[in-house]
Amino acid sequence: MAKLKRVKVIIRDEEFNLTPRQLINKLSKLDHWDYEDFFENNRGEIVIDNPPFSKKKEVCIRLKELDKPFMLILPSNIIVLKWFQSLFKNQIQIIIPNKRIGFTHLKSDKSGYTPPLGSFIYCYKMNLNKDLIFL
Repeated sequence: MAKLKRVKVIIRDEEFNLTPRQLINKLSKLDHWDYEDFFENNRGEIVIDNPPFSKKKEVCIRLKELDKPFMLILPSNIIVLKWFQSLFKNQIQIIIPNKRIGFTHLKSDKSGYTPPLGSFIYCYKMNLNKDLIFL
């Protein structure tokens, strides 16, 4: 198995040198940031997010307009959608978790929801050492 390239990231003013798996684990333990309208602002050098699936197209279009590197948790089937392919064809890298990602609904106590098709982490301009990474 190929060794995963480590990436240098700064999270809340602390520097880390992590593999993609370690980065995802670290980010999953962070508290949420204060609300800021993503469509009105352009802060930071990279976006790592789990956007609402209902706004996935708008988020992807905005990130492409900004040409901003990202790691987004999105449904696995997004790769076959024409709008996604036209935005990112030959420019996307995908991290496939070794199990389905569980979600918590923000407006209810329901936790552990897994979408029927599962989710992948779609990466743009992240320069990972492989285009398809299985965790």
